[in-house]
Amino acid sequence: MASDTDASTVRDIVAAVHKGLHDRDAGAVTAHYAADAVIFDLAPPLSHPVDLAGLSAWIGTWQGPIAC
Repeated sequence: MASDTDASTVRDIVAAVHKGLHDRDAGAVTAHYAADAVIFDLAPPLSHPVDLAGLSAWIGTWQGPIAC
């Protein structure tokens, strides 16, 4: 069973990722990823390692903040 501290930590991480997307900051989005994390996407390839450069390029295609 998760503690209140665990739940608070998860909320903080989700908020940090949300802010990173909003601010178009790929480094902030991936800051909490494990070094060996595998990302699963709908577009091929369906799974891949963390790709900071690719995420930065994708974020760069958006105009203004990303609302999520």
